[in-house]
Amino acid sequence: MRENLHEFVDKMIQSNFTITETLELVEKVYIEKILNRHKQNVSAAAKTMRIHRNTLMRKIKSLGIRE
Repeated sequence: MRENLHEFVDKMIQSNFTITETLELVEKVYIEKILNRHKQNVSAAAKTMRIHRNTLMRKIKSLGIRE
């Protein structure tokens, strides 16, 4: 897994992504995958992520996961 992460970071650097853009992308993909795993159930996803449901809702909105 660590090797994949290093490859990913190298690609982000080569593509001139900022650290903010890189972290937002990782967070967005992570949240999307957890939501898919829980069939879009925000409460269950938040529990898995160990964050409050309202926090997850704010992240979903700010990252444009659900339009």
